[in-house]
Amino acid sequence: MRPLPPMLHLVNPVAERAIVLGDPGRALELAQSLLERPLMSNHQRGLWGYTGRAADGEPLTIQSTGTGGPSAVAVLTELAAAGVRRVVRAGSAIAVEPDRPNLPHVVSAAVAADGASAALGLGPTAAPEAGLAERLDVACDGRSVAVLSVDLLPQDGGPVPSLDGMDALDRQTAPLLGAAARLGVPAAAVLAFPRGDEDEAARAAWWRALGAAAAAALVDATAAG
Repeated sequence: MRPLPPMLHLVNPVAERAIVLGDPGRALELAQSLLERPLMSNHQRGLWGYTGRAADGEPLTIQSTGTGGPSAVAVLTELAAAGVRRVVRAGSAIAVEPDRPNLPHVVSAAVAADGASAALGLGPTAAPEAGLAERLDVACDGRSVAVLSVDLLPQDGGPVPSLDGMDALDRQTAPLLGAAARLGVPAAAVLAFPRGDEDEAARAAWWRALGAAAAAALVDATAAG
C-alpha cells in the first residue's frame, strides 16, 4: 500500500523538545512570545511550526497539529521521526464546572473515548510522563484536571458523554498522550478553559500563559537531563 505524503514538510530542523497545539495562529503567537529569532519549520497543510531559542538558550519547537486526535497523532509521529524527544500539549478544553478558572491546569489523566485511540489499540486511560507532569504542576500552581477526549464535542453534533470523575472534555489529549507513550516520547499536557464572552486580548493572554507553563516544564526537563 502506497502511503500518502507526510503531513509536515520540514524546511528547518526541529528541536528535541516541542510544544504542540491545535491552532496555527496561536503557534505563531507563542513562537513570537517564547522564542528568539524563530524560523518557520513547517507551513504545509496550514500546520505552522517554528523553531528558535527558548529562554534557556536552547532550541524549542512550537508546532500546530490541527484539530482532533488523528491529525495530532500523525503530526506527533512525524515530529518524533524528525528528532523530537519530549512534548507538551498546550490546549483548550470544556470545563465540566463552568466556574472553573480559565488558568493553566496540568492534565493528571486523560480518558480515551475517541476513534484514534481505539484504532491504535491504546488503553482506556493515558497518563502523562511523571517528570513533565510534576514540572507542569509547579508551573500551574497545583491546578490539575482529568480530561475525557472524544471525536466530536456535543457542540459539533456529538453525543453528550458521561463525565463521571472527569473535570474537562476535549478532542485530542488522550490520543496524543497515548501515541507519545507508544512512540517512547515523554509527553504531558496543559489545558485552559475559554469562555464565550472573552475578547481577543483575554484569549491571547491565557494562550501566552499556557505557552509559558509548557515552556517552563520543557526547559526544566532539559536542564534536568
